[in-house]
Amino acid sequence: MKNVFKITLVLGMFGMMFLNAGCSKSSTTSPITQIQQAAGLPTMSATCNGTAVSFAGIQASYAGGRYTITAAAPGQTSSTNTGVILYTNLNGVGTATLNGASTTVGNTGVYAFGPSDTSAVQYWTDASHTGILNITAMDTAKKILSGNFSFQAIQFHPTGTTNTVNVTNGTFSNVKW
Repeated sequence: MKNVFKITLVLGMFGMMFLNAGCSKSSTTSPITQIQQAAGLPTMSATCNGTAVSFAGIQASYAGGRYTITAAAPGQTSSTNTGVILYTNLNGVGTATLNGASTTVGNTGVYAFGPSDTSAVQYWTDASHTGILNITAMDTAKKILSGNFSFQAIQFHPTGTTNTVNVTNGTFSNVKW
């Protein structure tokens, strides 16, 4: 029985990769997100500068009174990463303004792509480039978060540019910490 479950899980994961490749930008919920939702798995999706992205590898952590929620686009390698990171001091259902540029204080939104090292292009919120993080559900017994987000961020790394990214229609659900 365990082998049947493992085979089904592996086949399902391959199916999600192929379904994601054929996603339409006009779809409000991608096939990969629909499959994850049906299976009760964590989901995260957003529109980044007009391109719909469904994320995989979604996780959260809680330390020092703040939550960190991270997600990467499926099929990433060490040289091609795309991801969203949300940092918040919210301790329950509520709304926070994403206007910080810190991993340790305040509420911050980050969008990054490129190599998973210091050369990755990173966009961070700041006082002039802000957004909203809304925690819509939090189960402290099961340690699960759900919510939505949107933000505009300015290129933080490499420095010296004024490029921005708009992350809209962001949602996450069933994310464990």
